[in-house]
Amino acid sequence: MNDFHLRDCAAITDLVHTYALHVRSGEGQACCALFTEDAVFEMHVLDPADMSLKLHKRLEGRDAVIGHIAGATSPNARILPMIHNLIVEVDGTQASSTCAMSAVTIPDGIDLFGEYSDSFRFTDRWLFSARRHTILLQRPSGSARHLAGGSER
Repeated sequence: MNDFHLRDCAAITDLVHTYALHVRSGEGQACCALFTEDAVFEMHVLDPADMSLKLHKRLEGRDAVIGHIAGATSPNARILPMIHNLIVEVDGTQASSTCAMSAVTIPDGIDLFGEYSDSFRFTDRWLFSARRHTILLQRPSGSARHLAGGSER
């Protein structure tokens, strides 16, 4: 492992966490600078009946991706994603990563648990070329209602 590899891994880690920061801040439109023009974003859900993954939505192109992210985020409805176990693999100007994600939504009071499988491309900087987001579990959360000032009952 050399200094360039470590620098690339750090830049990609920052990119993943910057995405989470923009979502958490309700500033989905700011994610525009994080994706390639031809980016793909897929959302999958685990079907508990047979434990298979079902494609929920596929978005192609940065404008479609950002339109979705901006529509899902706002200062009044917060998604607080927390990234765990991020592993980055770099191969020249291409890279990939995987991580676990837990999130709470406010004021809805929903806990989300899932994972991201990402692809990146380097031009003048690292950008997402593809994100595959999989929701493994979604459930009501008492903690979100409490954080939003509601009752825990």
